[in-house]
Amino acid sequence: MKIIGEVNDISFRADGPVCCAFGYFDGMHLGHQRVLKEALSSGMKSAVMTFINRPMNYITGSGYTASQLMSADERVGHLERMGFDYLFLFEFNDRIMNTTKEDFVRDYIHRLGIVKAVCGTDYTFGKGREGNTKNLPELCAPYGIETDIVDDVYFLGELISSTGIRECLRSGDITGARQRLGRFYSVSGTVSRGRHIGHSLGYATANIVPSPELVLPKNGVYLTRCTADGRSYLSVSNVGVNPTVSDEGKICLESHLFGTDEEMYGKKLRVEFLMRLRDEHRFSGTAELSEQIGRDIDIVKDLYEIQDIYTGMQGKQL
Repeated sequence: MKIIGEVNDISFRADGPVCCAFGYFDGMHLGHQRVLKEALSSGMKSAVMTFINRPMNYITGSGYTASQLMSADERVGHLERMGFDYLFLFEFNDRIMNTTKEDFVRDYIHRLGIVKAVCGTDYTFGKGREGNTKNLPELCAPYGIETDIVDDVYFLGELISSTGIRECLRSGDITGARQRLGRFYSVSGTVSRGRHIGHSLGYATANIVPSPELVLPKNGVYLTRCTADGRSYLSVSNVGVNPTVSDEGKICLESHLFGTDEEMYGKKLRVEFLMRLRDEHRFSGTAELSEQIGRDIDIVKDLYEIQDIYTGMQGKQL
């Protein structure tokens, strides 16, 4: 997949007519996937046009609040695995924000050799979001650009949206998020050195401090699956502030991986949230906390008969 990071990149020449999907695609949920698959199935060279940063955050000045379902790198990786030929990955800035809808079609669609534009029903563009799916066809027509407005996707009568998925995660509804994403929600980060509290309790953990721009599920304990170096392990993870042993109030994600004592420091770890087990609690002390962690692990072992599949999991991508 060739990545074009500037609209006036004179080195870019498409190898044939291009069908391009337009959108921010945060989370790559089932609605996004319908749009993306439409572009992939066009029979032309396939492309996606999106932004590194979230346009609404830039417009409102909210910065890197916890509003993202995927990092830019994760979105790029997902699109590459889907098999797109080109990715137009631009920074949303004042210049783009103040581009008229007519100039957007001319400079960001026609000039790049795009002959078919695909988007969802809520796609907007141009200054003041004046461009939309109602006027996109007439704006594209003078250039001979075809448009395809893809129907929305619903789950249980509710429109699937990134906003709805954020609400599911923040309320702890992991199942609802998965059903709308079409996969388990995950968070990635580099394993850092903690205070070895888990180790002292008899349950070593791999700790990551997620990017502040990413949405985390509601504080609590989860059945998870952790992946590092292509190897996956069932795990129990805690999202929260560890109130029993810390008063810092700092959110972290720590996971106890089953079936390994491998050193994880410095490694990239992806944590997939499979099931919510319980809320995060403040216990009377470390002894009570250790007992509860043991009970959490026993629940997972009962659910998945973990002791019987330790060996089979090693070295395999689940």
